[in-house]
Amino acid sequence: MKFLADMGVSLKTVSYLRLAGHDAVHLRDEGLQRLDDDLILQKAEQEQRVLLTMDLDFGYLMSLTGAMSPSVVLFRLGDESVEVVNDRLDEVIELCETDLIHGAVVSVNEESIRVRCKLIIDPPQTSTSTRPTPFRLSVPWRRRCNWPEDRGVARRIQCWGGMTMPILTIDQETADALQTFPGENLAEKTAAMVRSAIISRARECEECIRALETRYAMTFPDFQNAWESGQIPDRHSHEVESDYIEWEAMKMEKRH
Repeated sequence: MKFLADMGVSLKTVSYLRLAGHDAVHLRDEGLQRLDDDLILQKAEQEQRVLLTMDLDFGYLMSLTGAMSPSVVLFRLGDESVEVVNDRLDEVIELCETDLIHGAVVSVNEESIRVRCKLIIDPPQTSTSTRPTPFRLSVPWRRRCNWPEDRGVARRIQCWGGMTMPILTIDQETADALQTFPGENLAEKTAAMVRSAIISRARECEECIRALETRYAMTFPDFQNAWESGQIPDRHSHEVESDYIEWEAMKMEKRH
């Protein structure tokens, strides 16, 4: 695979990838230490490289634009030592190689690897049958499970904004219901439906975060920094960490 490492990623990780047979470059190699984030994404896309970064801004940018190219691996680790990063990166490559090739944002922490993939729609096939033709909808946020592939892709759990659901096979009646959403075609209408769901989830997420902020106001007066540095005890148990990027993206979008 081809990788582009951001400034927060160690040169030793790039060397590690090269030894493993990957085509890896670092921004420092080309004297691009001060390159703007959007230009870094542009470079990764043009060279068809997966961006490796510790910078949350890239997660915000990808969420705001809805872009799935280039692929981004976003490390959200308390321990950013080379050994830990390399171990987690090995897991990402093993689990998510296909997703990264087709376009994905992978969020990595000590406890989980979460993948936001492209919205994939398998349209109805032309048929003379009078029975409704189903199609599959794969929604982007997905938490990796340990079920083996031979047990069927339908067993893989998909998540969007923290809402867990199986891959959906919907009939024509459900497809007709999609017509109530804005859009010129089925793909746009489905995207509108999913966007409506994530906005609803973002609101729930915000309420949860505000509840945590109230609970720990005395212990952590600067809640924002405490959250970002992983000091909030209930952060993982409330399963809102990966949703935080989406929530922040929603706030930024409202301001614009």
